[in-house]
Amino acid sequence: MAILIVTYDLKSPQNYTPLYEALKAQGVWWHYLASTWLIDTAKSPQEVFDAVHPHIGPHDFILISELGQRNQGWLPQAAWDWINSRVQKQTSLPFGSPLSGLTPLPELKKL
Repeated sequence: MAILIVTYDLKSPQNYTPLYEALKAQGVWWHYLASTWLIDTAKSPQEVFDAVHPHIGPHDFILISELGQRNQGWLPQAAWDWINSRVQKQTSLPFGSPLSGLTPLPELKKL
């Protein structure tokens, strides 16, 4: 699972309802900014692009990328709660992963 950020600049004179419905169908979504969606999904950026591409016009632009752990911005608390709850869920290592069982390094002493 990953959180994908989908941002676009829609310039074609057309009805974009099919685009919005295609985005909603890609996973659990959050849409607070006018031209940006966050989608919690198991799909790759390419798979999401393939699903929404038929619904954009020839003069439109779209960018789909994975959202990382380091983010900054000015958003309502509910937005950060949504982002942080999903980023934390995705970065926790499952039991039995290759890194489980390793002994953590001791904490450094402050001078």
